[in-house]
Amino acid sequence: MEAVAACEKSGYHVAATVVDASGIVKAVAKGDGTPPHTIDSSRGKAYGTVSLGATFSENASSAIVARVGGGPAFGPLQHLPGVFLVAGGVMLKSGDQIVGAIGVGGAPGGDKDEVCAKAAADKIADRLK
Repeated sequence: MEAVAACEKSGYHVAATVVDASGIVKAVAKGDGTPPHTIDSSRGKAYGTVSLGATFSENASSAIVARVGGGPAFGPLQHLPGVFLVAGGVMLKSGDQIVGAIGVGGAPGGDKDEVCAKAAADKIADRLK
């Protein structure tokens, strides 16, 4: 809900999805007036982050995209089922252990989605220690 609230403060209607370390959906929040595709978008960003973040030693989907975008790995990775390689996903960790990820979809740009996902991750950071 924190990610949705953070985006609503900026006038963006979004959905947020939390997945565990195995990519299983644990929670979904969708703001009023949010288009239906945002649920799929937010899930794909969270799933992509938790799936590929450790491989590339990155904690956000924007960093994964920056690392592989335009390179030979990008084509095959963007076609993995359930993975949406766009900014908007943030890893959740307890120390060095990955416990999940938050993905946000619906703002006019993944960079804005990711700010909201980060706000949510920051809000619960003390509970993950």
